[in-house]
Amino acid sequence: MAKISYYIKFIVLMLAMLALAISLTIALSPAIFYVNMKLGLIQPVLNFSQAEILSDYGQMMAYLHSFTRQPLSFNYFAISTAGAFHFYEVRRLFYLVYVCLFVLGPYTIYQVKHGFFEEWACHIKRDIKRLIVFLIGLLVLLVLNFSRFFTLFHQIFFNNNAWIFDPRTDPIILVLTEGFFLQLFALALCIFLGGLAWVNYYIKKPVTKIN
Repeated sequence: MAKISYYIKFIVLMLAMLALAISLTIALSPAIFYVNMKLGLIQPVLNFSQAEILSDYGQMMAYLHSFTRQPLSFNYFAISTAGAFHFYEVRRLFYLVYVCLFVLGPYTIYQVKHGFFEEWACHIKRDIKRLIVFLIGLLVLLVLNFSRFFTLFHQIFFNNNAWIFDPRTDPIILVLTEGFFLQLFALALCIFLGGLAWVNYYIKKPVTKIN
């Protein structure tokens, strides 16, 4: 029973840390998009200026953090019904991430303050090291074949094809490139890995060992 309790707490800890990593990545994404634009990694399309593209990107991010019932619309880019629906589904994923962060986060802090790290140091260190190895492998695969990973991600989290944008009806996809999303996924993984490494370093020498 104690071991089951440990795994529940460990999974909650990992989910809270992952939600934090994703939230930080979302918060940094406008700056990353801006840098990509300035470096020429994202090229202006359809005669839109950089200012217009950045404006619509900001409008998209505002929608993804809003509670409006109105579908997403842009000042400059056209958007189809299917495209707007996909952004609605993305917004629900944002909500899920933030709920995990603000519900599981305080619970995790409470557990840590009440001796979770000290009581289960041996198990936590072991499982974190295994997870770090797995995530490093995942990061390598992500870089080597992101297109396949990106497709698989959408097939898992979306039960329709609305995420497959047609540039003729949803030209925003021309600036939301795979390269940009690769940077976001890689950043989230790196933040998560950094958090795991910090926890592993922070925990004192193992004091409990349960078979």
